[in-house]
Amino acid sequence: MDSISRYEVVQRLGGGSHCDVLLCRDDDAESVVKLFHIRGRRLKRRIAKGDDELAARVLQNFHNEANLTASLNHPNIINVIECATLPNATPYFVMPYLPDTLATRIWPLHLQPFLKTPYLDRRIEPICAAETVAILQGLLSALDAVHKVGVVHRDIKPNNILISNGGRPVLCDFGCARMASGESITWRSRFGVLPFVSPEQRSAPSSVDFRADVYSIGVIAYLMLAGQAPQPLGESSSLIADWVDKELANWVMTLIDPDPNNRPTDARETLIALQAAVGTHVLLT
Repeated sequence: MDSISRYEVVQRLGGGSHCDVLLCRDDDAESVVKLFHIRGRRLKRRIAKGDDELAARVLQNFHNEANLTASLNHPNIINVIECATLPNATPYFVMPYLPDTLATRIWPLHLQPFLKTPYLDRRIEPICAAETVAILQGLLSALDAVHKVGVVHRDIKPNNILISNGGRPVLCDFGCARMASGESITWRSRFGVLPFVSPEQRSAPSSVDFRADVYSIGVIAYLMLAGQAPQPLGESSSLIADWVDKELANWVMTLIDPDPNNRPTDARETLIALQAAVGTHVLLT
């Protein structure tokens, strides 16, 4: 495909089982177009066999993601420039192009090929506490806006956190989101990537609440501060305490508690606790 409406396709950046994510150019300005496209083999087979209900659910999932993303007006959430359809009724939506992600900030270029393998055992250079806290504050502010409208993201990971030219974290990809009341916008039953997915999401992905997102934030915080993912069997506490202030370390460990009842209930409570731990003022909207 050479173009999508007025957007000239430059290259494919990625995608999923039901979409392509394309870098496009419009009057010399670069943007990202997310285009509905059934790509997954299993999905294709089921739809080809006449599973019309599944086909409708997948299409509705795409529309719901576009509409949800467009409705979340926040500086730390990706904004939607346009939602439209092609002449053949294929839907797409357009977003700003931000080439850097938290993944590329955390892992150096020579480790990028391993990001879909057991890379999390690899030690990296920790990110200083000040920069980590700044990223976490922006991310939690975004997540507060998401939780405020009753949505659980369910797929928070470094690849889904873009970094603006000014260093601002920008949350994206709401394809796995669900309403806290129980309504999901995805047809899949399992999603999320270890180690960022919470224990309860691994066992019962359809019933998680805001605390699952809080867990993911905690793992990201631990990874940035400690230089590696949390370790099992109680090893995590001593590891992170060697690197950071005790209050901040305790805050992180609370977020990644395996029991969701011991974590903050949502992003707002998590952000307020971070403010108390580091002694900074955080503006809550």
